[in-house]
Amino acid sequence: MDKRFYIRRAMTDLEPHSDISQIVEDLKGIRTLKSLWAYNDQYRTANYDGPVLQTLKNLRFPWGVLSKDTEKLYPLFKELGRIYKTKKYPLAYRGVRLPKVYGTKFLAINFIPGEPISLEVKQVLENLAYGLKSWTYAKDIATNFSLRSEESKTESVVFVIQNPKVLLDGDVFKAKEKYYMAMEDTELVLCLRDPKVLSIDKVKNIYYVTIID
Repeated sequence: MDKRFYIRRAMTDLEPHSDISQIVEDLKGIRTLKSLWAYNDQYRTANYDGPVLQTLKNLRFPWGVLSKDTEKLYPLFKELGRIYKTKKYPLAYRGVRLPKVYGTKFLAINFIPGEPISLEVKQVLENLAYGLKSWTYAKDIATNFSLRSEESKTESVVFVIQNPKVLLDGDVFKAKEKYYMAMEDTELVLCLRDPKVLSIDKVKNIYYVTIID
């Protein structure tokens, strides 16, 4: 099979600005939000927002996450989630467009409703869902996001996962802090290690892909 179908695209090409491993070690000794931001703010300057906030800003942009190194970044979000806590959500969604490398009609050609999902289709979708990424509990936001960049002419996909294991919760973060630019409303940071496609439903021009991890 074409090697394209084995690519797992966990991150964007942005690289961390700070020493993530040191920040993680520092966070392990922190138990409260007050202590977290006391730690962060002691390093703040006019051009630097402190190790925690600056790292969050550098690693992400709206609805994207972070760097190429999932293993390095997972502990950071795990520690922040421990400090902030998260709410439980029945569903999480992530809207994407298929990469151009697969062409403009990959699913239209290779997925036939009512028939078993091919291994090729599963591999492409599972690789696309894999890794540390931003999701949302708002289906409409994910759906709209899957339709962005229509000039790319590639197919729109919305991933759906039940009972997501949330690392960091944007609503909880924003409710407790003034550092709003680090997270978005409805944003959920998840890390999928071994996603598996359960089903695909096409609604108009969007493929809704239910997965487990």
